[in-house]
Amino acid sequence: ISPGSITYYPEDGPIEDWRNSLLITSMKNGALYRCPLSEDKKQVQGYTKIYFHSANRYRVSRLHPDGKIIYIATDTGGPVMGLDGKPTKELANKGAIIKFEYIEK
Repeated sequence: ISPGSITYYPEDGPIEDWRNSLLITSMKNGALYRCPLSEDKKQVQGYTKIYFHSANRYRVSRLHPDGKIIYIATDTGGPVMGLDGKPTKELANKGAIIKFEYIEK
């Protein structure tokens, strides 16, 4: 996946499904991977989930202190897997910071 960064989502965070997980940005697949951790935080446990897939190279992620917003910085260029599943160099948001916000239903 060519990981760009790893961010820990705390066990007391407001997004229940994300608690005690690693959030890994992917530069090649343009996605955020959520890997749940074991209770002792020593290993990945369970299924990895993919979020926010786009034709971008996700370089770095940062959490807002409230735990409901994640910011992801994108690269200005380079190859990525497009939404059609084929490699492309046409990025959707070159050199941007994208904000994703969790909204409870």
